[in-house]
Amino acid sequence: MIINVLMPTYNDEKTIIDALDSLKNQTYDKWHLTIVNDGSVDGTESLVKKYIKDNKLDKKITYIYQDNADQLNALKTGLNSIEDNDGLIFVLHSDDVMADNNVFKKAIEYFNKNKNIDAIISGYNIMNEKSEIVGFQKVKKYTNSFSNIPLMGLWLGRNLFVDVAFWKYKIYKEKVYYNYLTWNTPFWFCHENELSSLNVSNVDFPFFNYRVFEENYINNEIGLLNVLNGELRTLLLILNKVNIPFYKVQYLLFRIFNKLHLNYRVFYSKKRSKNIYNIIKFVINKRINDNELIKYKYYESILNFFKNYNEREIEIFNVKKEDVFVGSDARFFNKKMLDGSLPKLYDELFNYMNNGFNSIITDKKSYDNLVEILKFLDIYEYVKIKTK
Repeated sequence: MIINVLMPTYNDEKTIIDALDSLKNQTYDKWHLTIVNDGSVDGTESLVKKYIKDNKLDKKITYIYQDNADQLNALKTGLNSIEDNDGLIFVLHSDDVMADNNVFKKAIEYFNKNKNIDAIISGYNIMNEKSEIVGFQKVKKYTNSFSNIPLMGLWLGRNLFVDVAFWKYKIYKEKVYYNYLTWNTPFWFCHENELSSLNVSNVDFPFFNYRVFEENYINNEIGLLNVLNGELRTLLLILNKVNIPFYKVQYLLFRIFNKLHLNYRVFYSKKRSKNIYNIIKFVINKRINDNELIKYKYYESILNFFKNYNEREIEIFNVKKEDVFVGSDARFFNKKMLDGSLPKLYDELFNYMNNGFNSIITDKKSYDNLVEILKFLDIYEYVKIKTK
C-alpha cells in the first residue's frame, strides 16, 4: 500500500526541513508527500524546492502553492490532487516530525493484519521548541460503540481522541472529508445522515512528535474561536439526537473518572435534549465569559436562539454562494465577525436568531446555499425550510 502523506504548511521555514527529513528516513519507502503551502510569506517555498532538488525527490514530493485559505482547506487541496488508490492517508504538520524511522512500516503491518479497520490512532510525544521530548500524551481507548457520541457531548463537544491518524484512503475521501475537512468536527464522528462512528483502533506506537510553542494554533483569539466553532457544532449535532440528563453533574463525574483513569458510563437517551440553552451556555462560558459575548455576535445569537426558541416563521431570500461559509472557513468567518465585515445576510440572521424561530421560507434558488449557512450556524437541525 502506498502512504499518501499530506503536509499543510504556513510560515514554517524553521521546522519544515526536520519534518521532511523524518519522512525521508522512513524504512517503508512506498510513500508520496503532497505539500500545500497555504500562502506562506517566509522562505518556506524556496527551502522546499531546494530540498526536493538536492535530494532528488521530485517523484516522491508534490509541491502546491495556494493563497492563504487555512489548514482544513489546504488539506482539501492536497487530497484533491491525489489520484484514487487503495492506500492510506497520513497528515504530518510541518512543525512536527515522525516519532521514529519505522512508523510507516508498523502502520502498514497493522493494516495488513486488520483488514476491516478504517483508521488507527495512537498517543504522541510532546517536544519543545528545541526538539527535545518533554512528555507523552496518552489517548483514550477507542471503542466502536455509539456511547462515544453522547460521551463526547458530555465532554463539551471536544474530541475524545485525536485528529491525527492513519486512514484508509477511501474512508478519508468518503467520510473524513465531510466530517473533519468540511465541517470541522472529529474525523471519526459521522453525522451526514444518522449519527454513527468509524471503525478505529488504538495502536501501541506513537506516530509523531508534536511541537509545543507559543505560536500554536490555540494560543490566540482566532485559534480559540476556530476550536470553539468545531466543538459547538459537534455538541449541537449530538444534542439534536441525544438527551443527556443532569448535564453539569455528569460532566463533573466524567472529569473525576477521567483524572482517576476510569471509564465513565454516560446516562443518555436517544431523543432531542430539552435543556439545550443551559448546556451550550455552560460550554460557551468555558471559552467566552458573558461580558465578552457582545464582541462575538454569532455566539451571542446562538445562545439567544435556543433561549427564545419558538414557533415563529421567518423569510430569507436571495441567498448567494458568496454568502456561504462551511466549517473549514471558520477562521475567515471569525475574522469578519470581529471586524464587522460579514455579509449583510448574517446581521439579518443574527437578529432573527436573537428572537428565536423554528421555520424559514426561502426561494428555490437559495435553498442549497441557505442549508449550508444554517449548518455553519449550527441551527439547521432545529429549523424547517420551506420553498416558494
